[in-house]
Amino acid sequence: FAGKVVAVTFTYLRCPNPAYCFRLASNFGQLQKRFADRLGKDLVLLMIVIDPEYGENGAIAEYAKIWATNPNWHFLAGGVDQTKQVAGRFGVEYWKDEGLLVHSFGTAIVDRRGRLAANMEGNEFSAKQLGDLVLNVMERR
Repeated sequence: FAGKVVAVTFTYLRCPNPAYCFRLASNFGQLQKRFADRLGKDLVLLMIVIDPEYGENGAIAEYAKIWATNPNWHFLAGGVDQTKQVAGRFGVEYWKDEGLLVHSFGTAIVDRRGRLAANMEGNEFSAKQLGDLVLNVMERR
């Protein structure tokens, strides 16, 4: 992704609360629409699955089909240890509790040089605010 702005967020495939992971996916869906002509050229979207053990049997592909209409929105999963390490680098923590994952939220924007330009905690920002931040980072040279 060298030379491109990368927006990164995390999702829990089995998230029971639509105000959480669903909202972050929806925000990325709005980025996908707003920057349709720039996806792949200037911008890449990454959604990292924090419950990769539930991603078997095509669950991640099915989840991606719901949201992504552009091949430059990638849904990534790795092993549990690998995923925890990557999530931790962005300040996202999670742990099992009564069969579910309790987790924090993090959405990051990485600039064209691979540097962290923004790291937003929580999910209280709007899709417009996220898009405006992405646009600002894309316009930097």
